Amino acid sequence: MARTASLSVDQIARGANASRQGHNNYFFPRSAPSKKLHRSGEEPFCSRARQRLLSSERETAGLTLCIDNEVDWRDIDGDTCLAYEELDWCTASGEPGPGLGTNASLEDYADADGLNAGEVCCACGAGEDIFRLGVALGLYTSNGFAFDGDTFSGASLAAIHLALQELNGNDRVLAGRRVEFMVVDSKCHAETGYQAAISLDTWGADAVVGTTCSNSAVAAQTVLGNIGIPEISGGATMTLVPNTGNHTYFMRTVPSAEQEAQAVADVVHYYNWSSVVTVSAADSYGETATGKFDKAAEDLNISVANRLTYKLGVEDFSEVVRGLQESHSHIIVTFGYAVDIGRLMEQAYAAGVGGEGFVWVGGADTAQPKLWEGMSSNVSESERNAIMQGYLGVRGYINTSTPEYVAFAERWRAQPATMDPVTGWCSSAMDDAGAPIYQRYDVDDNLTSYDACVGMVFNTTEEIPPYVAYWYDAVYVVAYALQMLLAGAEGGGSGDITRQELRDAMLAQSFVGVSGTLSFHADGNRSSGLMHEVVNHNGNSALQRVALWAPQGEVLECDVLREGPGLNVECGSVVWSTANNQRPKSTYITLGNALALTTMEGEADDVTGLAAVLMALQDIEGDDTVLANIAVRLAVTDSKCESLHGKEASVTLLEMGADVIVGSTCTTASAAMATRLDVEEIPQISGSATGAELGATDVDSDEAGESDPYPYLMRTIPSDAFQASALADLVHFYNWTRVATVAGEDSYGLSGIEAFQEAAEALDITIRQQDRLTYEIGVEDFSEVVRGLQESRALIIVTFGHALDTGRLMEQAYAAGVAGKGTCGWK
Repeated sequence: MARTASLSVDQIARGANASRQGHNNYFFPRSAPSKKLHRSGEEPFCSRARQRLLSSERETAGLTLCIDNEVDWRDIDGDTCLAYEELDWCTASGEPGPGLGTNASLEDYADADGLNAGEVCCACGAGEDIFRLGVALGLYTSNGFAFDGDTFSGASLAAIHLALQELNGNDRVLAGRRVEFMVVDSKCHAETGYQAAISLDTWGADAVVGTTCSNSAVAAQTVLGNIGIPEISGGATMTLVPNTGNHTYFMRTVPSAEQEAQAVADVVHYYNWSSVVTVSAADSYGETATGKFDKAAEDLNISVANRLTYKLGVEDFSEVVRGLQESHSHIIVTFGYAVDIGRLMEQAYAAGVGGEGFVWVGGADTAQPKLWEGMSSNVSESERNAIMQGYLGVRGYINTSTPEYVAFAERWRAQPATMDPVTGWCSSAMDDAGAPIYQRYDVDDNLTSYDACVGMVFNTTEEIPPYVAYWYDAVYVVAYALQMLLAGAEGGGSGDITRQELRDAMLAQSFVGVSGTLSFHADGNRSSGLMHEVVNHNGNSALQRVALWAPQGEVLECDVLREGPGLNVECGSVVWSTANNQRPKSTYITLGNALALTTMEGEADDVTGLAAVLMALQDIEGDDTVLANIAVRLAVTDSKCESLHGKEASVTLLEMGADVIVGSTCTTASAAMATRLDVEEIPQISGSATGAELGATDVDSDEAGESDPYPYLMRTIPSDAFQASALADLVHFYNWTRVATVAGEDSYGLSGIEAFQEAAEALDITIRQQDRLTYEIGVEDFSEVVRGLQESRALIIVTFGHALDTGRLMEQAYAAGVAGKGTCGWK
């Protein structure tokens, strides 16, 4: 019973290095008699020996998928499985090898328990077949806080873990072969995504499920794509044209950002919104989704009033809020992340953007409770609901009534908890690299700092997060592809199976999963099961489904879904952010109102004018032919028929964002306002300011000339130039040839009476100089004017003044015996 001498440690290392050269592109032979999974076409180099090598050596090793049954097994002479492999003491079929010696058997060298190399070592036909799967998820932010561990990445990790546990306990899939896995945190950032990919390659991953976010997925592909390790994601939606450049090995089970953006555009079009503003994250997801939305919007005749971006993790959104204010859009489309967009919505609402009449339309990441749960703690629940009411989110649709999903949900709920939110307990389960699955340390890698747990409690009534189905199915895409290739090997196929062949097998998969029917385009994008759902915040801290979107661009609301064949979908009606629950309009204008609501003495003045404005707005709101997609916001201030208050009113309305202004009641205030508003090019229109100095005085002209002093001022009432001409014609009609005039000493009175006097003289109506009387605005004592009237020989008195002043004058004149005289005037 003679055999070759045992190897020294140096000999083992040299032999191992020599046996591994040039086999990085393969992971198992189809023709291996033992059906053991390993990359090289040569005899396999055992997994546990490989694990003892330095990582730099491991990178050049052919990745084997066979692990020795007894890790610390040694035969009667103290030799390990590695010696049996390197010295040819056994064959892959479990027979004695040429190096063992003549007439020797493996049983002769069994250990103290009677186990021999043929029963233990993968090199000798025993051992356990394994496949190494890397898992890369965004579990923590850069601050060390969990990415919403109970509803998002923590749930995604739990879904992957559930699938792996099922596979490793299932003889039907992979014929009982085991899948090892290692979990790394890609943190939803490019740098950590790159580092995660390196870690998984160093560990020996044969395929990767990940990453969660687009930035980290793009970065990971610069490693995995170049090496040729297939990657499949259930969360990264970016449009990176997977089949080109470094992205040759990238796939996804989740709908792409392009598909999501098209769905958002179709939803905007369905609700007849013709103008929007977009806000997107300054990353690959935001950029590509917005680009696709822009193209789709152009095809659907939707205008984009402004395109705003923000940096990930920013706290102050004031610049974006200003852009929203300037856009005047009621429809805000976002392609960003819930934690960011929630802060933006909160800050925008405080600045008057959001709430009643507004609609936020978000992509998949914002269509979850994390959107409002991440708002500041000083925002009350009622305020959050006011901010959120009417929100529409567009996300991939998971039909929860299919047999596949129902069975999955039962298994999901039956899982033991991996954390206890009351006691702080967290599962100590380990991955196959020896690291905790759920007890993940924070980003600073300081082992003395707190553990952050991404475990879950499964047996609850809370909704299962939609994304978990995509991650669960991603694991099975890899498993079914590997199963297909193994079946080919066992069927007598020849040659080595490459990573490219694994990826091709993944692309070839077509099955009904938890997320629906799965199949794939050649570029790695999913080609079936791409329905999206439209969810709506109902103003009561909840999202409800209100419609489905089909890839053909069709939006199906609840009435259709309830009545359609086979569409038994739970669905509700949209709750809008308007008081009457009418669909909000696309954009808005702010109408400034600067009527003289009170006098200088504080008495009510032109309240009827305000009532008329409100009535007109109400009629416009109910008329689909007028401003069909434009809402009118009313901003009100008081100009008090006085110059200084008119100036203040214009400043106030400009600060309130007025786009056009109705007012003022009086000429003096209107002129003061126009002086400022013309500079800002803000249109102004009055229904009662008649002063001739506000515009052209030529009664034969129908438009203002180049000398128009206020080019942005219009009026619906005739100017004093027309009124004065009409009064002169009236006097002439009754053959009155001598009149006296009384005017208030303001622009309205003086310019009006001057225009009358010019028109009267043209008609040979005499107005003596001493009969041209004036008074100070607001005066109480009209005795001087009354004396002038008493002394006048004119029996007809023409007045240009304000009603209150003229009324007092008439009262005092009557008391002084000025009777038997007729008056005509304006106001």
